[in-house]
Amino acid sequence: MKKVLIVGYSRSGTTLVSKVFSLIDKVYVEVEPHATWRLGNFRYLNDEDYSISDKIVTRIREKLLKDVPSDYVFVEKSPINSLRPHLVHAVFPDAKIIFIERDPVKCIKSNYKFAKKGYSFSLSVILKKYSSTKVKFDKTNNNKKDNFHSKSIKEQIDFKDVFGLSLYALQMSLIKMFKTVPFGPKIKGFTSIIKQKGLIAYYIEALKSVETYRCDYERLYQDNFKHFYLEDFLANKEIQRQMLEFSGVPYNNENLIEIEGLFSKSENSREELLDRQIQKHLDDH
Repeated sequence: MKKVLIVGYSRSGTTLVSKVFSLIDKVYVEVEPHATWRLGNFRYLNDEDYSISDKIVTRIREKLLKDVPSDYVFVEKSPINSLRPHLVHAVFPDAKIIFIERDPVKCIKSNYKFAKKGYSFSLSVILKKYSSTKVKFDKTNNNKKDNFHSKSIKEQIDFKDVFGLSLYALQMSLIKMFKTVPFGPKIKGFTSIIKQKGLIAYYIEALKSVETYRCDYERLYQDNFKHFYLEDFLANKEIQRQMLEFSGVPYNNENLIEIEGLFSKSENSREELLDRQIQKHLDDH
């Protein structure tokens, strides 16, 4: 079975890229099975620290591939894996890695806005998102089923994991009551960084960490690693084709037309002041 992992920080475009793959026949897309990737590691509140053992690796792999037909290409995306190259490589050493980066100002601004709206570790959002297994449908194409899956919490973990997950959720909820919790993957010392430097500075630190881990991915996967910028991917059909060719999925010209229909230019509204603030922070670093 071919495996393709879409890796990138939150709000970098990984959902859109995974949606592209979901339009193609014989492709199974699994979206953000975060609890599965945390198996054996619920004691860590940040996403950079984790333990790797044969047992942990086997459990993660078996959970992720459980329902995937053997003749399908497995495509998965989890933003926390932008900070976890060694765990990902241990689980899927033969996968192809599509690493997505977005213009840092836009990426930081989007994460900042989501954090300010309270989406960081929102239990209501988590329950809505993971209370049941979801298979989404493309309503614009005669209700054609696409292969965009999101497993429920109970499918992502086993009964023995309930205590660890519950304790993790309780600790994160308590932190959120008294401190700012960033939206998206959390680097070491996230509460201290935000308290001392602010939320925008936190995201700059996080993206710097992602750059370091990108180099680790490239070293670990070598020819099975390819790096794309979201803006180039959206604007250039040849780059879209290059991504599909690299992944090895069985696409056709009809798929390319469907992909073009996905892309919208509606994200052009800007908060100029916030853009300038973020750019100044980036320049200072």
